[in-house]
Amino acid sequence: MTHAEPPETTEPKPDIDALATLQTMHEDPGLTWRQLGRLCGVSERAIHHWRAGGRVSEFHLGRLARIAAETQTLPGDTPDERYRAMVAPGEAGQSIYDTLRAEVTVGERVIGAPYSAKDLLLGES
Repeated sequence: MTHAEPPETTEPKPDIDALATLQTMHEDPGLTWRQLGRLCGVSERAIHHWRAGGRVSEFHLGRLARIAAETQTLPGDTPDERYRAMVAPGEAGQSIYDTLRAEVTVGERVIGAPYSAKDLLLGES
């Protein structure tokens, strides 16, 4: 998998607490650390590095802000319902997760749920 190069930008640095945002998205809607890495275009190891206080680039702070904005609008009353809403295929066949992931991948076709039914129901290990 090839990741998109972060675009050069003169936009102001996103005002976001990376650690709190990661923890929140992990708890609700219940994304795994691997899934969060995929959405940011980084490895699971990078996510753990950020959680331990490692530096997060402006590009990735922007990604976290974008992902957080999407997760805050998910329908459902419980984290499980919001997770299912995020990974359920939409009208075009792609889930919200697929759409966000496609924003940071190049040369990889993302169609439908990239996980098996077992992963979607039981969560990715």
